[in-house]
Amino acid sequence: MRRKLIHGVLTGCLATVGVLVAGASAQTQDPKPDSPAPMVDPKTVWPAGLEAIAGRYTFLQVASPGGLWERAGSMPPRQIALPDCPKELQDLLAKSEIVISDLAKPTEVSAEVRVSPTKRGNIRFYREEGSGKLTLKNLPGIGGATGDKGNYTGAANFTLEHQSHSNPSVFGVLEARKHQEPTWGAAALDYADFHASLPDVPGKNNDEAPPIIGNARLLRSGIEIFAFIEWEGKGPRGIRTYQGSLRLVKAGSDAPPAKPGGDIQAKETALAR
Repeated sequence: MRRKLIHGVLTGCLATVGVLVAGASAQTQDPKPDSPAPMVDPKTVWPAGLEAIAGRYTFLQVASPGGLWERAGSMPPRQIALPDCPKELQDLLAKSEIVISDLAKPTEVSAEVRVSPTKRGNIRFYREEGSGKLTLKNLPGIGGATGDKGNYTGAANFTLEHQSHSNPSVFGVLEARKHQEPTWGAAALDYADFHASLPDVPGKNNDEAPPIIGNARLLRSGIEIFAFIEWEGKGPRGIRTYQGSLRLVKAGSDAPPAKPGGDIQAKETALAR
């Protein structure tokens, strides 16, 4: 099955940008022999592990600054607000959710901190693998494969991967924001890639199966998941493709407001009491 390189549709090569954030060649080159890689507590590198993020996440808002990207053939993409999307898509996304449950313990965790070859700081790596149950609803395109509907209920293998630089350059941060922020919003910096795949089946090669989740990011807080979506439908001007990322927040969390400044009236009422 043809895989979509969704991360590159609007943002260019994100892998290259990720390298810039971490200090260019610092992430792609082996450290010098005298650069130590001491033992490290994984939670000091990435605190939001699989056990911590288990729970139900529901739609809060479109995460792409300015709205979703609407594309039509060879026409340049344009950003539109969710209310300007086809009603079918609005209703779909409003009911989107991710549920992570029944996590098998312990998970496999590895973490490392290395001195950057440039000696400007440390390069940090985190990886965690585990299995459990996953439910996806109304997240078309999150798997990254053609025709992915973004609906799934069943067993899954999970992977979290994070890498960063303790002292990123100003240029690297600006480049990451320029290329990634239009699509990923707040998840452009300081995130872990969140993947899910079908469980291993004896006698079958699951490497050829499309991922269940191939385009999602988890923030360090552990209560926000950003999911990339792609949906094709008929809009006011004919067939259109809509792309962007959604912000889903963990149920029961004291999440940041969906709108800048939050509910001003509620805040003023609280202060008046």
